[in-house]
Amino acid sequence: MTDKKLRVFKLRNAADDELLKGLEAYKKELNNLRTLKITGGTSTKLGKIRVCIMNISIPLHNYLCLLYLLSPCR
Repeated sequence: MTDKKLRVFKLRNAADDELLKGLEAYKKELNNLRTLKITGGTSTKLGKIRVCIMNISIPLHNYLCLLYLLSPCR
């Protein structure tokens, strides 16, 4: 799943539920990669941890920006 980085322009038009669904999938994958790190996984799997963290932060940032723009307090 984390073979490539996410691109922001593809996520801007995504719905909220799609962003959250993808976010949960990346969080599960990050947990699996961290488990592999502890148990002694291969270096290719360990190299995907950084990409997975970035793939979590991008949709989360877009979702929070969307919530901020739609908030009535603004």
